Amino acid sequence: MNVTLSLSRRPLAVWLISLACWLAVIAPGTARADAVPATISTRIDDARLAGEGELRWLGLRVYAAQLWSGPAGVKTDRLSGQPIALELRYFTSLKGSTIAESSASEIARLGFGDAAQRERWSAQMAAVFPNVSRGDRLVGMVEPGRGTRFFHNDKPIGLIEGNEFAQAFFSIWLDERTQAPSLRESVLRRSATLAGGTR
Repeated sequence: MNVTLSLSRRPLAVWLISLACWLAVIAPGTARADAVPATISTRIDDARLAGEGELRWLGLRVYAAQLWSGPAGVKTDRLSGQPIALELRYFTSLKGSTIAESSASEIARLGFGDAAQRERWSAQMAAVFPNVSRGDRLVGMVEPGRGTRFFHNDKPIGLIEGNEFAQAFFSIWLDERTQAPSLRESVLRRSATLAGGTR
């Protein structure tokens, strides 16, 4: 898979649809109860909601996003060194291959990893990410010292090892250079109020 596929090589509508699963302008969504999902509460001690938002594309709801952290909040310069989890709850269907391709393209744009690493990460994401339907939930969770574990509707679906991948993957949303600054604002909204939290 060519992980450096550029916008100019794909029709605009197709590109926007492919990015919709992970990247877009996020508006703060309707708040849900702050009950910590069991998948997260059993793996992050004293998990707190750092922020949430809702993705809309051309007026259509795509997913609701929630970022969870420990009580120290989220340190965006050390994403791989802290237990954090991002949950996406989908309102539409998307192919796993689309999610993987969009993620790989954004990691490449941000400049993480070398060519060999990005090729490996792309293949690993393609193997892990499932097709999703309305109501499905995907969770990506940093396990410090190990990598990023993924869950589909609370079922573990794979682990991509390495701190470098974890930093690259979560930077899609949390790096200052993200293409979705409103997403970053929304999911980090409460983090600054947690002890030690930084943006």
